[in-house]
Amino acid sequence: MNLLIQFLVACFIFLMALILSSCNFKNPDSNASDPYGIIEAEELGGQPDRLVKCSRNGECPKYAEALFWVAADILSEASTETLEIEGENFGLTDDMSIEEMTEKLGPQLENLFDASPPEYDFSDTKFKRGFMMMERAHNAGSINASNELGLLYMEHDTIKNLALAEVYLKQSLDKGDLISAYNLARLASMQSPKDSRLTLKYLKIASQTKDPYMITIYMLGLGFFGTEDEKRISLHYFEKNEGAIFGLEQEFRTHFGLNLLE
Repeated sequence: MNLLIQFLVACFIFLMALILSSCNFKNPDSNASDPYGIIEAEELGGQPDRLVKCSRNGECPKYAEALFWVAADILSEASTETLEIEGENFGLTDDMSIEEMTEKLGPQLENLFDASPPEYDFSDTKFKRGFMMMERAHNAGSINASNELGLLYMEHDTIKNLALAEVYLKQSLDKGDLISAYNLARLASMQSPKDSRLTLKYLKIASQTKDPYMITIYMLGLGFFGTEDEKRISLHYFEKNEGAIFGLEQEFRTHFGLNLLE
């Protein structure tokens, strides 16, 4: 997925952390279990000191991953977009259960998830620095960096190069990142909009992660691009899993250009 989606997910995690804190939930010290700050950067964003230190040392066991997360944070800061949450009252009360709070927040948070790519000033020094570090992370073996570079070349008109995007995304997939198959599906729909079988092939590969998110995306793909039999499979799936489509159909439509067809 792209950096904006990762950032929004981090916002969701932060809000849920606030909820859990009301129940006296405390996170243990993560330094022992996360010595290089990789998990902290992935879940909360930012650049922990130990992460930056690792990203500057080619001998660090997690050098490529640390370099990726530092680059990702720099690119996030380089985005020209801002995220605004109107008002501070989410309608939560002290007597609500965790389930009630989550149900209350869900529809409000759904509106924050914008599937469009982040916007950059490609001449900005900060963007150039983050992009250069992302390339270094890719060269060091980070499959996340390969995927991110593929997205950058696929989504942004200023540097758009679909052939190069395909190279990066396929390298990420070849290294075992099944999530990059989702972006290859998006790329296939752009390169060959009439070849829905190739799009579905990659969506099926992404669903092999067993991630409920990717399974739902694959079922949406069957519903939009599949044969009549495949569309029935999709319909049956969503009849049995009514909540699975929450927040995903609009993202799917945006990523596969389906809004333009309406």
